[in-house]
Amino acid sequence: MRTCPKAYLFVVGEIESALYFESLTRLVAGHGLDGSVRFLSGVEDMRPLHAAADALILASLREPFGTAVLEALAMQTPVIASRSGGIPEMIDESSGTLVDPDSPEAFVGALRRVVDQAPDIVRKAVRGRALVQRRFNLDDYVEGVRRIAFEVG
Repeated sequence: MRTCPKAYLFVVGEIESALYFESLTRLVAGHGLDGSVRFLSGVEDMRPLHAAADALILASLREPFGTAVLEALAMQTPVIASRSGGIPEMIDESSGTLVDPDSPEAFVGALRRVVDQAPDIVRKAVRGRALVQRRFNLDDYVEGVRRIAFEVG
């Protein structure tokens, strides 16, 4: 088994269940990963984390709209996300890496491609940023809301 001794995992998000959080910290400790995994909540500005990250991994089983994916893409951070919920409507294989949410092996394989600096990963990140600028920009959003408001009103 290959290892990556300098790898760190930052789990970012609000802690909604103390029991779930305790189970995660026990799992991390049980695998001897205390020094490599950090849990962060209450992060208001994700830009520094995206700038420092090698990849964003979103392993949700159900994700209606992954704002974290758009934020990472905007920062040209490679995205590895579950092929579930609304994520496949936001990105495809040209702008990110979509994997089966029930396959930890698929996530590991995708992450290895990032760590190995596979050329397609860099191209996907560049395309992802362009995608966000083209499809999810503020002007188009405001125009869409305005159109809907006039149709309803």
